Amino acid sequence: MANRFREQYPREYRAWLAMRARCSAPSYKELNYQKKGIKVCERWNSFMNFYNDMGSCPANHSLDRIDNDKDYSPENCRWASYELQCKNRGDFNRIYSYKGETLCLKDIAKKYGIRYQTLHMRLKRHPEMSIDEAINYSDPNMTPIIYDGKEYSRKELCERFNIPLKLFYDRWHKGWPIERIIETPKLKSRYDERNCFAYRKTKGAEL
Repeated sequence: MANRFREQYPREYRAWLAMRARCSAPSYKELNYQKKGIKVCERWNSFMNFYNDMGSCPANHSLDRIDNDKDYSPENCRWASYELQCKNRGDFNRIYSYKGETLCLKDIAKKYGIRYQTLHMRLKRHPEMSIDEAINYSDPNMTPIIYDGKEYSRKELCERFNIPLKLFYDRWHKGWPIERIIETPKLKSRYDERNCFAYRKTKGAEL
């Protein structure tokens, strides 16, 4: 019977199996479904009851609970697009007012041409940041570097002067000026990197 359902109703049967697993499988016990006591209604222990209540799953849709605090049941479930589901999830359903409009974060990201994950992480890492600051944030690591009268990105500068990008950032985070970063020879190890200037200073004193 299971094979027939799998072949005849592939999307719906996968959704039914996943729903039941989230609510009862031991391997999912750490998920919020089981922690919050979310259950599948008794009627939906039968796949055909589930299918008769929900109907066919449209393309690019999946099973969604309308109220995330309630169980899986005919009254609380629908086939929803990924975008609609994101708006319905607690972590994604953050509402902001910006330029006279009240929108969820995902819609703001879409309207202003920013990747949702980028905008979400800016606000998560910097809770003091306003939505305006998050949208218009300029990453200082992306600011072009002027060297010898020319403008470079960090990657271009490293390729031009044959400096490993990791070494560039090691030196950059130590507060080295750009000239010193570029003109200091690339050494074999971090130990050499740390000690070469102390050595030079000592030799200079001897002279």
